[in-house]
Amino acid sequence: MIIPMLSQKIKELRTQKNLTQEKLSELSGISLRTLQRIEKNEGSPTADSISKLSLALKQDITGLVEKDLEDNKQQIKILFLSALSFLIFPLLGAIVPSIIWVWEKDKLREFENSIKSLINFQITWVIVFPLLHFL
Repeated sequence: MIIPMLSQKIKELRTQKNLTQEKLSELSGISLRTLQRIEKNEGSPTADSISKLSLALKQDITGLVEKDLEDNKQQIKILFLSALSFLIFPLLGAIVPSIIWVWEKDKLREFENSIKSLINFQITWVIVFPLLHFL
């Protein structure tokens, strides 16, 4: 999946300029199927495709990619810091990141393995911590 804002913006700019998908495909030099996938938010376009579309639309759309990456970084920071909620109550260290993950799953797919590892670690810690207390 690509950046929703990017696919929306490309489609919006194309319709504002009264271009069909076929015409934009010709102007940009990317295939019609690739353009359709980008506008439907399927797959991940290459930097080259984004650059070609940007030139064909005479609009800087590459800034949208950078903005969305910054937003994702903020969400990841919040998610990982939420694991510290175990300091309040041990089980919260697994529950809070899990809730955030469920809400933001579509936006953070590229970090899925890291987030799952964090949640697994927190669950393991919730189980092991009380056992250490009894030893």
